[in-house]
Amino acid sequence: MQLKPYTPVFHSIIVHKDNNVPIQIGCRYTNPEIAPNFLQQDFTRITVSEYLLNQSPVTAVEHIVEALIPD
Repeated sequence: MQLKPYTPVFHSIIVHKDNNVPIQIGCRYTNPEIAPNFLQQDFTRITVSEYLLNQSPVTAVEHIVEALIPD
């Protein structure tokens, strides 16, 4: 995000489901300058991705995947 150390960011945790069964957890960090009203959104009505794409065109994305076997 090219932010200075200790700059606040928004953090969302997203549970992806298939047939109402949780299959994936996603963590997303968002720069508040790009989406200043992020915390006021109702993400039961719109997805985080949908909101962010409406706020700003995508300029860079970092995607990290980690797989674990659940208990």
